[in-house]
Order: sequence, then C-alpha cells, then structure tokens
Amino acid sequence: MKRLILVYNRRSSNFWRVEKEVLTKVRNLKGWAVGKFEVADTNVDDNSARLAKILSDGDGGRW
Repeated sequence: MKRLILVYNRRSSNFWRVEKEVLTKVRNLKGWAVGKFEVADTNVDDNSARLAKILSDGDGGRW
C-alpha cells in the first residue's frame, strides 16, 4: 500500500481551507495509507528532524 504523509500547520491562517479542501478528500482516498504530520511551534530544524524520522522512500507517490 502506498503512503501519503500530509504536512500541515494548524496555526496557519488558511488552515480552515486545508481542512475543508484537502483533508476531506484525503480521508476518502482508496489504496493509500494516510499519515499526518503537524508542524510544531518550534523551529524549522526540529520540524525537519521529526518529519525525517517518519518518512520512507516512495512516500507520496506521484499525483
């Protein structure tokens, strides 16, 4: 099964749009294991290191 990791920032001023237009569609994907990664209120290096720990080769596939 292909994996899709959705990276999002809940504190973004446009998060409502992501929730409405992206998360709704992602929840209905067939044949994909969907994971979510919420950007923490730290720094880019910390977020990058945390994200790198959960990613695998081939995540996301091709759209």
